[in-house]
Amino acid sequence: MDFVTEAHQLSASLSDTINDESLLTLLRWTVCKRGISRVMIMIDFNFPEIDYQHSVVKAGQNTSASKFFEETQDLFLVQHVHAATRFREGQEPSTLDYIFTDEEHLIEHISISSPLGKSDHAVLRWNTRFRKWIARR
Repeated sequence: MDFVTEAHQLSASLSDTINDESLLTLLRWTVCKRGISRVMIMIDFNFPEIDYQHSVVKAGQNTSASKFFEETQDLFLVQHVHAATRFREGQEPSTLDYIFTDEEHLIEHISISSPLGKSDHAVLRWNTRFRKWIARR
């Protein structure tokens, strides 16, 4: 079974528009890559306006958050993290760390632990469920 895992950090020196377009292109390329049977994408996103649990974006239609949400829906990606992962004093806790797969049951038992050191992002742990597909003859 071919399996792709992607984890990326976008460039702080590039404009938000270039980073946003690069992110969307990267998502499309990863999911549509030929010969891959399963995809897992993990990125520290900065879209607190997106609520995947309720399929809502609390931002305008042409915002980066809306475009990102629509792209993940168009690519049939499943977002598995449904609890706050970022905690900063004076701000509302938010879910900024996502795990996307192309199969609903590929991820199970996600646990969220306290941040390491001075980070304001939680530590995520999960089990990945692999199934061996056997072709019938």
